[in-house]
Amino acid sequence: MNREELFSYKPYLFTIAYNMLGDITVAEDLVQDTFEKWLQTERADVVQPKAYLSRILINKAIDCLEQEKKKRETYKGLWLPEPILSEVATTEENQTLEYALLFLLERLNPYERAVFVLKEVFSFSYSEISDFLNLSQENCRQLLHRAKEKVQVSRKKQEIDLAKHTQLLEAFLTAVYQRDFAQLKQILRDDVVMYQDGGGKVAAALKPLFGTDKVTRFLEGIMGLDLNTDAPFRVTPVYLNGVPAVLIYRDEVLDTVFYSVAEGDNLAEVYFVRNPDKIRINL
Repeated sequence: MNREELFSYKPYLFTIAYNMLGDITVAEDLVQDTFEKWLQTERADVVQPKAYLSRILINKAIDCLEQEKKKRETYKGLWLPEPILSEVATTEENQTLEYALLFLLERLNPYERAVFVLKEVFSFSYSEISDFLNLSQENCRQLLHRAKEKVQVSRKKQEIDLAKHTQLLEAFLTAVYQRDFAQLKQILRDDVVMYQDGGGKVAAALKPLFGTDKVTRFLEGIMGLDLNTDAPFRVTPVYLNGVPAVLIYRDEVLDTVFYSVAEGDNLAEVYFVRNPDKIRINL
């Protein structure tokens, strides 16, 4: 396999790494490490390069995730994954997990997460996963069962109504812009949860906020959003991890990435990613 053929696997390998780690930079580094490992290895007996590369990458990701989890235990405030710009549709090589589910995967240990990503996202057989991880097929089945219980995977299987989600997102932004917090409470589900990540570098609540009262008070006062016409804010709609979201610019500098989960006629979860290291998004 020449270098051009080797690098054709980059999008596929990156997606596995990103779904495992929720960190773009670390995922890119793992892909590069995987290529270097391939180039340094005797490959005469390799029959299936994709499977061989997958095995290298997933085991590197497991080791890396174990190290990252230790770092995240001392992270200032709530750790959220790094969002990634995406198209609406997914392909075989670009199966980036929906952001809220990616956040839930933080509940899993590295092996549970590996089995979940390989089986649920990329549809590898238990035989293949067993070979990748050097575990029995029965062990892999048990790991997937535990993973699904922890992340309530049924939500992942629901069809996302993108048009409805976009409508709710626009209504939410309009209510914030007009400071119509009564309307805002109609848009948010009563048991809405807000997650924020400032990384200790910018203002953000250190723990999740629960319920419409706390969330609207945050929007009204804690964050100090003033979106009057003469205020230096600009909002840009995008798709992040395949779902409608917005980028909030302040003085033409990206200040906040806003992501939400729509359920029925309401927003059930809202995410404010503000750590500057996680919102290096260029349009």
